[in-house]
Amino acid sequence: MVSGPHAVLSRRLARLDSSIVSDVLDELGVSGQVAAAEIRALAASMRVAGPAFCIQGREVGADDAVESPDPKPAYEMFRHMYAGCVAVLDTGGFHMAGPWGENTALSAAVRGCSGVVIDGGTRDGPELTGMQFPTFARFTTPVRIDHRWEHTGFEVPITIPAQVGSMITVNPGDFVLGDADGVVIVPADMVGDVIEAGEEVIRIENRIRNELVAGVDREDVYRRNPRFAHVTGP
Repeated sequence: MVSGPHAVLSRRLARLDSSIVSDVLDELGVSGQVAAAEIRALAASMRVAGPAFCIQGREVGADDAVESPDPKPAYEMFRHMYAGCVAVLDTGGFHMAGPWGENTALSAAVRGCSGVVIDGGTRDGPELTGMQFPTFARFTTPVRIDHRWEHTGFEVPITIPAQVGSMITVNPGDFVLGDADGVVIVPADMVGDVIEAGEEVIRIENRIRNELVAGVDREDVYRRNPRFAHVTGP
């Protein structure tokens, strides 16, 4: 359950669709905030919204193989997770194994973490779906990360690939919204304005929908109900 200072914003953001939030950000002149389309929900019903808890890691190279990766960040990060946060994992482009899984999700969930977004893979797809832990990842795999990948830090700025443009910088506390369409990142200093604008878009779209169902001419409907006239751009 979302609690703490971000609770109200998280609940309001969760009522919006990622497509609406993406549209509003475009209108505000902040494009490129949607994660690459390959980062998908494990189940279409999965939905998550909340402040980002950023996690960073890297592939263990040949020069590192002599010693085991330092496990401390992998344990310590859970002690810093908080109610309502959404884990966002920058794997450094690692696509061999899954740095997340059932036990990872259990450890995160008991600290209040409400979901995870991974630029990479996860293990235990059926278990994560069964426990209804919102998980957005590129793929599932049985391959473990031992001696292949390591955590290097948490609650630091990270990057994940974007659907428009190249990369999105995610800062701790930026807001994350994930649903069946994808994942969008809202800068923390914009989230209030984005939510208010998105809520008005919903009201406008409800009018549009009702008029279209009533058989009103489509061109006339959209002319009389501009979706973004209330959004002030840069």
